[in-house]
Amino acid sequence: MRGAGEDDQILTRLPQRAHVYLVCSLRPKTGKTLVARLCAEFNRTVEAPVVPIDLGTEEPSLLEFLPGSAIRGSIADIRGQMALFDRLAARDGVAKVVDIGSPHAKSFFKILRDIEFALEAQERAINTSILFIATVDEAAGKMYARLREQFPSFTLVPVYNETVAYGRDIRRAFVGRTVGLPSLQIPRLPPPLQKMIDKPPFSFAEFHRQMLPDLTTNDLYHDFDVWLRRIFRQLRELELSMLINALRPVLTSGTGRETT
Repeated sequence: MRGAGEDDQILTRLPQRAHVYLVCSLRPKTGKTLVARLCAEFNRTVEAPVVPIDLGTEEPSLLEFLPGSAIRGSIADIRGQMALFDRLAARDGVAKVVDIGSPHAKSFFKILRDIEFALEAQERAINTSILFIATVDEAAGKMYARLREQFPSFTLVPVYNETVAYGRDIRRAFVGRTVGLPSLQIPRLPPPLQKMIDKPPFSFAEFHRQMLPDLTTNDLYHDFDVWLRRIFRQLRELELSMLINALRPVLTSGTGRETT
């Protein structure tokens, strides 16, 4: 049975602060769009405004899973780039989730660096996190290390999708930058549930809203409920950790101390 108090704790809206999630992978079929969907629908579930942005190439796309709310982004030309990055830098209190297709990942972050988006995000108090899908190939490890070096003000979050890769070795290759900031782990789902969530336009937020309070009579839905609440809890912990880190300089100013 789901505890109401536990749900309230997981799905409590945090203080308003703009957040940009950049979800990326160097390989297709790693669960990248799944992670983008979860980030967007977590915000929907806690009633925080969010704009999912599809910069992907895989099918099914973010647009198919979130019709009516997801929009298409482009970096193919200057006009598309300006529209995309102006939206990401907008001081509007709306979270943005960008699903970055694997062929576009390197170009996207090169543009991000060239336009000094990180500096603008800091000036506008926009929390920016890169959710990087950890895979066993050498190229992914090198790009993760490069992003860690090029965007020190961003929160770099390794995502361990158990259907793609798992184990201690991969965790050694993808180490988080900031102490206290969690990684994101996506556990395996039983095949029937995996098939259910992979068929558009499945919505986690709608499914969560419609689930009965007592799921003990349906083991499959109970497993799904546990899986979803575990991931939403991780996303809430990530946002809370980022908020604390963002406020730390203010909280320690005038004390003569810096926390690590």
